[in-house]
Amino acid sequence: MVRIVIDEQDFKEKLNKAMKGIAFDFQESFKRKLTQQHGKDVGDLQGSIKGKVEGTTINFRMAEQGEYVEYGTPPHWPPFDPNEKSFPDLYGWVRRKWGKGSRDGDKENKQAVFLLARHISRFGTKPFPFLRTTFDFEFGDIVRKNLKLAFK
Repeated sequence: MVRIVIDEQDFKEKLNKAMKGIAFDFQESFKRKLTQQHGKDVGDLQGSIKGKVEGTTINFRMAEQGEYVEYGTPPHWPPFDPNEKSFPDLYGWVRRKWGKGSRDGDKENKQAVFLLARHISRFGTKPFPFLRTTFDFEFGDIVRKNLKLAFK
């Protein structure tokens, strides 16, 4: 007969360590996936992604636009006032992605922003499922790696 005795306190500590590692690794994978697809254009979103262990659950929080990036949006007229601080910052996006205008007030930049806003008003934005694809493709590796590290 073989008997295995597990120290319950030690097990809980190691499991908690593994869960913190899993939360951190997913958090970094989400950020990496966004950078691969969108470059530095999603800096505010990347900086807002945080994984937190709460009991036996890992919760991820991020800026509101994370949902819009993940699922896309239906057609809507986005705000594009250069003085408005709300997402999306279409002026900055147009300047970074299309190289239109050196400043937000440039005529070329304003025209490009208007055309982008009109396109979004007609077609919405496409989804980029950075959360779901990360879970689908990296879940096993991340969990396995962190359990191995915590319980060695």
